[in-house]
Amino acid sequence: MTTGTTSGCLPTATRAMAICAQASRTATGSSPNGTTNPTGEAAQQRSLHPLDTKNRKVTEMCGTTASWIPLAEAGEWERVVTAVRVKDADRIKQNIDAYQGINENTVATRHICMLVTVCGPGIEGATTTHYHLDHETALYCTEGKGVMFWGDELEVMLEVEAGDFVYIPPFTPHKTFSRSHAEGATFVVARTDPLEQERVVVTPELDDGRCESRIDWVD
Repeated sequence: MTTGTTSGCLPTATRAMAICAQASRTATGSSPNGTTNPTGEAAQQRSLHPLDTKNRKVTEMCGTTASWIPLAEAGEWERVVTAVRVKDADRIKQNIDAYQGINENTVATRHICMLVTVCGPGIEGATTTHYHLDHETALYCTEGKGVMFWGDELEVMLEVEAGDFVYIPPFTPHKTFSRSHAEGATFVVARTDPLEQERVVVTPELDDGRCESRIDWVD
């Protein structure tokens, strides 16, 4: 087995340090051998140009504040890093328990929410059928085995288990079960909606037993 690291497969931290070092040399007008780079000033101006996304990314990786100073001065963002610890679950509109961590009520977010949801065991632990108005949802299953039915008539079935990521487009009806009668299924959920519950639309007319007989139970 060959050991070692190639230049194209550097660890993330090492690669970031190399990029930052190069950006620093470019900005100061010096080259790797210590000589002056006559185009350094122009390169520095390029790296700070608001439309130069490639160089701006490098600038941000190096911790330079130039790219976000205008936003901060305009008061567009409250630049406060916040930790939220949730001890108790809420019963949410989808009729399951949720630990609501990140949303407009807990932090200064404007575009996202993040929570942990738990589908209980068996048929009784399922979500109500619902969809999300104009917002995308991403899930990561951390525990258990679940099954999601989705579509206008819940005609499509998707089985998931711990380690799976799931993407749900806006306006897509879906209903989720744990596939176990004894254990639930747990998901980390992120959505492009800071309000989280405000744009959930339940569709009880689809909760008519059309899914239960199609579940491949694990126990």
